[in-house]
Amino acid sequence: AWSRRGRQRAWSRRGRLRAWSRRGRLRAWSREGLKPTRPAESLERNRSAETLEWKRSARLGSDRGHQCFMKRAAYNSKVSLCVRSYADLISGSVKATGNWHECDVIFSIWNALPAQGEGGSGSDVFFDIGANIGICSIEMASRTSAAQVFAFEPSPRNQFYLTGTFLANPPLLGRLRLFPVGLGERPANLPIYADPTNWGHSVVGSPLGTDPQVVGVVQVRRLDDLVRPPYPQVRLAKIDVEGFESRVLRGGRRLFSSGAVRAVFIELSPFLRGQGSSRHELISLLLEFGFRFHDFSRASAAISPIATWRLKLLACPGSNDRFDNLLAIFSGSPQPPLSRC
Repeated sequence: AWSRRGRQRAWSRRGRLRAWSRRGRLRAWSREGLKPTRPAESLERNRSAETLEWKRSARLGSDRGHQCFMKRAAYNSKVSLCVRSYADLISGSVKATGNWHECDVIFSIWNALPAQGEGGSGSDVFFDIGANIGICSIEMASRTSAAQVFAFEPSPRNQFYLTGTFLANPPLLGRLRLFPVGLGERPANLPIYADPTNWGHSVVGSPLGTDPQVVGVVQVRRLDDLVRPPYPQVRLAKIDVEGFESRVLRGGRRLFSSGAVRAVFIELSPFLRGQGSSRHELISLLLEFGFRFHDFSRASAAISPIATWRLKLLACPGSNDRFDNLLAIFSGSPQPPLSRC
């Protein structure tokens, strides 16, 4: 090692690795000395995201030999929806009405929120975490100016219909991105269970119900490993993952704390207990990340803050057996923690 014009150099005996400090910055070079190396973990994460993303070319998954029942969307006759031919909650609604009512609520919330991206509403992104058969994903792509829709869905049976819908709508395909994985707190391969009375209802990791059936093993990944800086400007993230919500938030801590996600529309359900979580934990996490909770009136498109006492009622045991949806909007700084129940 020597000093020459204020620079420090060092290398191994075989000359394979060099590093130096210049103006206080550290650099590392590959053996060939041609380009900087990146940490192996970062490379692996980037490769993982590229490998896992659906390539928009072929159908994924299968459903025991069943095929699509094709239905035109009520809001746009040019949009085709691929749904289950047999009895199922969401598919039944789509076959009867051409829509799933919760997607209309999400659409209304999107329109009530201000644009997030610097390029206006045309640069904003929608996250559909727990996309099921893709009914809300395709509606948001067709009815809004969203630049892209990111869909996350681990169930092979749901993926079969979801990708069927995406491929049936070529004009929208370029704005749709699908990650056929579950999201959680850490990478894992976990069993996925389905309810025989409602095959579209899938739960990762912990069986729920009286007669759950294992329908496969799925990959679970951290959102922070799949979506990395520079972040897309996410106007709205919908999260409905049957009790896995807190794990999704923990695995996306960096993203959700960054301000890149303007709002989160999230389900509170009895399934949280089956995943070792609670309403209190979920609400506390979003407060920690800098979100505040709001009511949304679809009739007036008005968004108003939820009083702390009401939030406490939603978080504590008396409401544990109910299904509720909460709208959380990023405020820019961590909020005081919710007091214990």
